[in-house]
Amino acid sequence: MVSPHGNNLEGWNMSSDIDEDEILRELSENVLRTTFSDLDRPVVSNTKQRLLDMVGCAIGGAGLEDVEQLMDVFRGRDSEPGATVLGYGSKLSLPDAAMVNCIMGRSFDWGPLTLVVDGERIPSHITETSVLTALAVGEYVQASGEELLTAIVVGDDLASRMWMAGGTRWDPDESSGPSTGFEQWGTVTSFASTAIAAHLFDLSVSELENAFGVVINMISGAGHGLWDGATTFKLSQGTSARSGILAAQLAESGWVGIDRPLFGERGGYFTVFDNGCGYPELLYEELGETFYTEVCFKTNPGGRPTDAPIEAAVTLVQEYGFTPRDIESVIVRPSVMAGHYTKPYEIGEYPTGDALFSYKYAAANALVRGRAINEDYTEEGIRNPDVQRTIQRTTLEELDKEKGAEVEVTLADGPTISEYVPVPPGDPSNPLTWEELEEKFRTQVEFSETISREDTQKLIEQIKSVEQLRTVTSLPELAAQ
Repeated sequence: MVSPHGNNLEGWNMSSDIDEDEILRELSENVLRTTFSDLDRPVVSNTKQRLLDMVGCAIGGAGLEDVEQLMDVFRGRDSEPGATVLGYGSKLSLPDAAMVNCIMGRSFDWGPLTLVVDGERIPSHITETSVLTALAVGEYVQASGEELLTAIVVGDDLASRMWMAGGTRWDPDESSGPSTGFEQWGTVTSFASTAIAAHLFDLSVSELENAFGVVINMISGAGHGLWDGATTFKLSQGTSARSGILAAQLAESGWVGIDRPLFGERGGYFTVFDNGCGYPELLYEELGETFYTEVCFKTNPGGRPTDAPIEAAVTLVQEYGFTPRDIESVIVRPSVMAGHYTKPYEIGEYPTGDALFSYKYAAANALVRGRAINEDYTEEGIRNPDVQRTIQRTTLEELDKEKGAEVEVTLADGPTISEYVPVPPGDPSNPLTWEELEEKFRTQVEFSETISREDTQKLIEQIKSVEQLRTVTSLPELAAQ
């Protein structure tokens, strides 16, 4: 594809001479005209794995009290049923069902993430919106399995390109996390859900361009929820799903959006919600040839940086067989001293949020229980006296290595032992197998107690061969009570 603004990208900014209309048109055409045959086998395989993982995460999230509170709000709304809430079986309007499913999918922060560009890993949370949005819309329009997978990929690819073109805003040296107030998983994911809905609704190019111009007015998400351990840390994952679907519906009905949703000085994405567009070539290079998707799968609940200390702690328990009472002191040494993972740990108004993003809780829980699963991150599990006692004996130090984490335990009347994990399982260099993802899926189902073993196995098998389904409506049917 020829660059819309020439080959000299050095010093480019939004005031430069650029054919913004051409970029928007090319992106929109790619969303609408991509077919399943355009996707290569690795992308299809990755997307099926992410579908399995996210359906499991949503089912697992259905077991939380705050999700039940959310459902109480939506049950009182008078709306035409459009799609299924996973784990519940209730039907809500299409935008509302997608919103709830995406919020549930982020509830234990256990979904896929991370883009890889030229070997560089970029933290991202796109899948937790894209996959479950596509499943809700796919159910609504009775899409085939091939159409579902294609819609997910084109939404992922668009959001990924926008995320990368702006450059990551995550600065691990920032004490408060994201360097701006908006969460990218509430901004680029709004474009992803718009693209997904437009693809499955079969909108025209001009309708999709208007939909992008509509959704820019519906973006929200304050990034401080991670720091505060607030229930809202997962909210924009769902509101972006709802907004994208509504934007596509409004455009289809005739609404007109702003003309320059990407670069407009008074309201474009890169003007309002990001720090400009430092890498514009990533919006269009190999468009339609390379499809960007997230490639990292978490092995434990919580933010990805907690995976390494959890794995180290579990290994120590397995190798030495000590009990919580044997632990005299613990040192956790992560390579990434990100703000909300290192803040002083205490149980606040939403204990799950405090625990999911704490190095101290992650390591202490794994040392006490020899594991990390959903129930460990409920309030009852969090308040376990042995876990809380171990947290009080835990300190943090920065690791003298570039990656991974080390956990050091001093045992009462015993040795000081340690374990270093450079790359936890789930990274592209250390991938999870389909069987390991199935086991994770079953763990989520067992926690929520919403699906029978028979239906669980049927659901796994259908997702494994989802491209063969004439309609994906059987998936949400199996994923509910």
